[in-house]
Amino acid sequence: MKLIATTLGLFFLPFTTSAHHSLANFDRTTVPELEGEITRVAWMNPHVAITLNVDGVAWELESHPQITMVRLGVPRLQIGQRITVAGWVSAQDEPRMRLNNLLLPDGTEVLLDRQAQPRWSTEVIGIGVSEFSNIRADSAQTQVSGIFRVWPRTLEAQGIRWPTDLPLTPHAQSVYARWDRTQDPALQCEPPGMPRAQAQNPFAIQFVDRGNVIELRMEEFDQVRTIHMSGEVIEENPQRTPLGYSTGRWEDESTLVVRTTAISYTLFNQAGVPLGSSTEVVERFSLSEDQVRLNYDITVIDEEIFTEPVTGAKYWIWMPGDELLPYNCGED
Repeated sequence: MKLIATTLGLFFLPFTTSAHHSLANFDRTTVPELEGEITRVAWMNPHVAITLNVDGVAWELESHPQITMVRLGVPRLQIGQRITVAGWVSAQDEPRMRLNNLLLPDGTEVLLDRQAQPRWSTEVIGIGVSEFSNIRADSAQTQVSGIFRVWPRTLEAQGIRWPTDLPLTPHAQSVYARWDRTQDPALQCEPPGMPRAQAQNPFAIQFVDRGNVIELRMEEFDQVRTIHMSGEVIEENPQRTPLGYSTGRWEDESTLVVRTTAISYTLFNQAGVPLGSSTEVVERFSLSEDQVRLNYDITVIDEEIFTEPVTGAKYWIWMPGDELLPYNCGED
């Protein structure tokens, strides 16, 4: 038996972190508009949430993380401001909307979904029209080489969409059947472990050369992975941790291969697929010839959970001048 699983690069939640609303909970057949006054704002990671008073009804509006809003150039919203929004409404008969379009008080329109089109203004920012879009850096601007730089959060670097038909073992099917989405530790600002931390990370990353060790810094949850390179003493029985124990080697001058074991994290993805006790993760980070694109391939081997290895891929497009931003989960 195989499991049909849906994983999303982004997920949305209300002010409290006790519930999780996937896109499956929204009616995407229509995109209605609302206008009202802001009565509450949670301008934070992992997601921005707004309460909008619309003719006496309190609508809960859900959007991207605060870091994403900053990169899109969206100013922090304030209580008392009047805004107009459009998006998908909850399919569960509750006043809740996932934002696609946002009209700011100054007349600027923000596109918050890659399929969104301007509705009210010619002054437009957001996904698809800013540095967040599918921009390729001009080769003449590329003054650095190699992977040791910041690879920004772009549409191409969204979390991997794993195969929709995951080859789960009977044991994994049983564990998955008991999964409660509200217990996802990430909703309580607990950083995810491998492979989820890297494969489904939709934010910027940075490689830092420390000689026999490479640091892989992740903007999401401010996590840092340590990759032990050849030349360093490699532990035979490393302590199990959520991010595991990673060893790396250069396959050639532009391809880094990383093997990670000793992973204590128990979730394969945010959909609730579990991990076993002997998971092995193999990753390949390879540069394009023009040094602008960083390709990422991952293979997860876990005989307790999968009847065969599971693979995925994504890539980053480099844009000069980007830096990692502090995540500060849950702080408003």
